[in-house]
Order: sequence, then structure tokens, then C-alpha cells
Amino acid sequence: MARPPQESNDFVRPKNSRLRSDSADESVWTEDDYAKAIDDFSALDSGRGYNFRNLAEFLAPRYPPLPKLVSRSHGDFIAVYELCQQPSTGLWFQNTRQLHSCDDLRHGKLFGNSETTKYIIFLKGFPSPEWLRCIGSTYNIDPEYFRRFLEFGPPIRSARRTSAFALRSSSPKMLTLNVTTVQLLEPSARRDTSSERQRNANNVGMEHYIMSLLRGEAATSDPVVRDYWTVDAKSFVIEQRISIYLQTDEERGDGWNLFIWVDASEDLSESFSGPWIFDENMMGTKRRHESLRTQPIMKYKPMLALKSHKLDESRPGPGYDQPTRPSKQSASTLHIDYGRSLRPNLMACDTLYALREVFELVAQAELQFLSFCAGMLDKFEDTHYSQEPDCLHNLKGLKQLLYRHLHQNQESCTSLENMQSPNWPRASDAKNQQKTEASTQYLKDDFAYLLKMNEQLYKHCTEAIGTLMNEIVIAESREAINQTARMAKLTFLAFIFVPLSFTTSFFGMNFQELGGGPTTLNIWVWFLTCGEALKPMDTEFSTSL
Repeated sequence: MARPPQESNDFVRPKNSRLRSDSADESVWTEDDYAKAIDDFSALDSGRGYNFRNLAEFLAPRYPPLPKLVSRSHGDFIAVYELCQQPSTGLWFQNTRQLHSCDDLRHGKLFGNSETTKYIIFLKGFPSPEWLRCIGSTYNIDPEYFRRFLEFGPPIRSARRTSAFALRSSSPKMLTLNVTTVQLLEPSARRDTSSERQRNANNVGMEHYIMSLLRGEAATSDPVVRDYWTVDAKSFVIEQRISIYLQTDEERGDGWNLFIWVDASEDLSESFSGPWIFDENMMGTKRRHESLRTQPIMKYKPMLALKSHKLDESRPGPGYDQPTRPSKQSASTLHIDYGRSLRPNLMACDTLYALREVFELVAQAELQFLSFCAGMLDKFEDTHYSQEPDCLHNLKGLKQLLYRHLHQNQESCTSLENMQSPNWPRASDAKNQQKTEASTQYLKDDFAYLLKMNEQLYKHCTEAIGTLMNEIVIAESREAINQTARMAKLTFLAFIFVPLSFTTSFFGMNFQELGGGPTTLNIWVWFLTCGEALKPMDTEFSTSL
């Protein structure tokens, strides 16, 4: 369906029609009051708001501001998709609007002159304090949404983060999805280091990156990485998030704002630091990677290979050599032309359907990650590779990563179930409801399949570790048996030479009875004595064998 031409951005929406939060407080915040309210809550003597301390410090104005390492610009921090309905036909269409600065939001340039109250708002990458104060005060955003995004670390490599103090029932309109990207060293590249040394170096680089984020050294819209896992010396896993927040319009009943905050605002090559860009050793020396490549997320749909002409992507002309690898990280393109495969009329009436492309990206990324893990397990179980010293450490790290994803996939399945509640607007018309329910069921089936696959791989990895440890024990037992056989040979030699040395020393003593006088003993006396000395040792040696 052809979209109507976009309307001008220069319309100001009335203050009293702005979407508000679901709280009882209907006051209109100023930016300073919004930041001060969070700061006051974080400083309560009871310690109830202590977990908001980092957010309060981030929003506080800094004089002078923190210096930036480099000056980078990644475009606009906000991209808005506005769902509009034509009054004459009743058909829904989608407008795209960009906010270039906080002033555009303050002056109401986000809003058009249509009567729609449905917006999908993308926030991209690392924020600035000014943007958060402006967005929070304009939309009356729950600060918990901002706090969760700014929860950078230090990284806690456990299945569940211990710093999330909010119960699910207290934040039913917030959810977090995880996007995983696999990064591989090119086959032609060589890396003369062990997996354990590479893992330690990457952990040091990740700690420095997290500290840089906490110090505010990232530029606005910089991509954010939550964790970086070293599977082996040539395989790595990058973890990022998508944070979703739903805000409904109590005044109008059917309006909503859907905030989608993506870590992958740009390709990771645009990041200011991190072990996915720089190879950092224990001494802090950095060397830029030239052969690390992020793997694309394959988004399969029926007959997709025959529809490339409908994809709005740059295609080379005649005679141009095809690129051998993707130029951008797949997750960083989510906010570009969002909703291409969705119907605007269904997006407007069903928020879960409006998030379908987000869930599809997460599911495809997870499927690719689990397939990668299955391939790594086959590699670790190979006879030649299993004999390498780092194999057991790599398997344990892979098991820890699978265990973490097991809980993340459980959370994703639970989020899909919770979105069936009345808190999330769903289609009420019977015809539309049938279509959106079918779409929802597809998503549930996909994530149930991923969860089952994750469980099987985790079980397989546990069994592989047990098998490898048994092989190590058997190998050590064989080495002990071989060592015992070598000791037996030494014992046999000692069986011969110890009695001979004793008798020779005995008959060599300078006594008259042993030939020191006029009478000399016959040499056969020495042989007879040696034979008698060997008899009890022969019996003992035969018994031990």
C-alpha cells in the first residue's frame, strides 16, 4: 500500500494532549525538577533509592563537562515511527520522523497535526544527560527504565543479575530482550596465543570499556556492549540488549507510546573502545583488530530470496564485485525502516504485533548463536582438539554461556506470556484479533523451540565436560601405569645389583678370616654367598609381581 506523503514536522501538539504515565501523578515536569526528584529519592536516609544513585549522578549537570576521548557523531539519538489514520478512508499508514536535537522535542516537533496517539520511538545507543532529562520530563518516563539501561557493570556473569530490585508485578510494561552477535577470526588469520590468555586479555579490555562507560566517555548514540565472551582463541560472542517500555494514554484510552531502546545503534566498528575493536594485553597496550568479523543474522522468510527488489538496500551496479562480507552489524539496522513487513492497521491496534520485528530479530540471533554453540561442541569433542590443554576451560566457559542464555530464553518466553495481559493493548476486532493471535503464536512457538534447543545443548555440554574429564582421568591412569612399569624395570636391576654390591663390599673387608692372612678363601665361596643372598629377594620379587 502506498504511503501518503509525510506531513511537516513544524506542528506543535497541545500540552494537555501529551501522553502521560500510568501513575497518579499528573504533574508536568520540568527537566531540572525531573532530575532533582530522582536525586532526592536516591539520597533517602532509609536507603530505599540507593540503586538510583548512578542515574542521579548521570543526570546531574557537570561543570565542567567530562572530556571526550574523541569527537564522534552517529546521527540522531531518536527515530520516531508515527502510526496515522486517514480521516477520509480510515486506512492506517506510517510516518517516520527524526529529532535532531532536544529542542525539537521541547518545541513539539515530534507531533504532527493528525489525531493519532500511537508512536514507536527508537532510542539509539548511549544517551546524553540532556536527552534523558528532556525525554523523561516530556513523557513523564518511569526512571526505572533509564536506570536499567545504565546498568553497565562491572559485568556479573551469572544467570540473573542481582542488581534488579524490581519485581515483575511492579514493572509489567517494561521488558528486556537480549541480542547476541557472533564474532569470528578470519580463517586466513593466525593468532599465536592460547584461549586462556586471550580470554584474560579480553576480560581486561572489557573492564576498561565498562569503566569508560561509567565515566561518561562515550559519545551520544555510541553502540553499547553489555558483555564479551571468549569461546576460544578465534571465536567470540557479543551481548547487547533491547529495552522496551510501554506508555499508555489514560485520557484517550486507545493511545500508546512504545519506547524501544537499542544498544546496537551503529556497527560495532563505530564504537570508541572495546576488545571487539582493539586487542589489549595485560600491560594496557592496544592493537586494532584487522581480521575480526561479526557474523550476519540470517532472517529467513518464505520466498525471501526472490524479493530482493523490495528490500531498500544498496545494490551494486553491473560489473561491481560483490562484497565478501556484510558491511554492518545486523542488529544495528533494526531501527532503519522499521515495520516494513508489518501492516500498519494491525500495529496500531496490537502492541505485541507492533513488536514482532523486534522479537523476530532476537529469535534469529538466538538461533544463530545456538547453532554456533552446536558447532563448537562438535569441535571440542573432536579427538585432536580434545587433547589441547585449553579444551576443558573452553567447554566450561561455553557451559556457563549456555546456562546464562537458558535463563534469558526463559525470560523471553515469560515476557511473551505476560504481554497477553490487559496492560498491553491488543486487537479487539475479531478479524484483526485472529491475525494478531496467529502472529503471536508463531513467536511463542519459535521461542519455545529455542528454549528446548538451549536445554539440549546445555545438557550436551555438561555430558561433554564429564566425558572429557573421564578421558583426562583415564589418560592420567595410563601414564601412572606406564610409570609403574618403568619403576618395575628399575626394581629388577636393583634386585641384581644390591646383593652383589653387599657381598662384594663384605668380602672386600680387610679381615684375616676373609683372606687377610696366609689362608686365602676360594672365589666359589663368594658365588655361594651371593646365591644364598639372592634367594629371599627372588621370592619377594616374584610375590610382588
